[in-house]
Amino acid sequence: MPQRIKDWFLNRTVSEQVLEDFNIGWDGGRIVIPVYRPDGTFAFNKYRRDPESESGPKYQYDKGGWTALYGANKVVNANTVYLIEGELDALCLWSHGISAISSTGGAGAFDPRWTELLLGKDIVICFDNDEAGATGALRALLSLPKARVVVWPLLYNIKDVTDYCMRAVESGQDVKDKLKKLFAKAENF
Repeated sequence: MPQRIKDWFLNRTVSEQVLEDFNIGWDGGRIVIPVYRPDGTFAFNKYRRDPESESGPKYQYDKGGWTALYGANKVVNANTVYLIEGELDALCLWSHGISAISSTGGAGAFDPRWTELLLGKDIVICFDNDEAGATGALRALLSLPKARVVVWPLLYNIKDVTDYCMRAVESGQDVKDKLKKLFAKAENF
């Protein structure tokens, strides 16, 4: 992986250790995000275009890829799991010691069959701070009625948890402490 791509991840508060743990790679033009089944076997790759490029689709999948639960293989023994809107947000949270999963299909693609994988876990839903994120969180909540949801305060000009972490670093705040405070405000509905 080129250093500029590693630096892009580091700027987004994703650690090199997490990049290694999740086998994040580079194919010469795109970031390679391997997706694994809950049992840990490889399923397919998802690709994120070069962050410096505006051409082509932002995300692509291997032929035959499907909407999967990213990180499900990593949360088997976790008591609390954070359902996040994107894989890169999940990597950000893992970098701060937080067990996170995400649908590879975005905010509106929570598959009710995934609830079986999450039985007995404390679930916190924290999708992006936009209309699609709010709608997706409500959809996931229909399948996970005991989950708590992070409701972004209206005054926050924050896009998502990665943006939240980046701003904490920029202002010299402890990221883990900021995340702990944010998640403590998650509400039951």
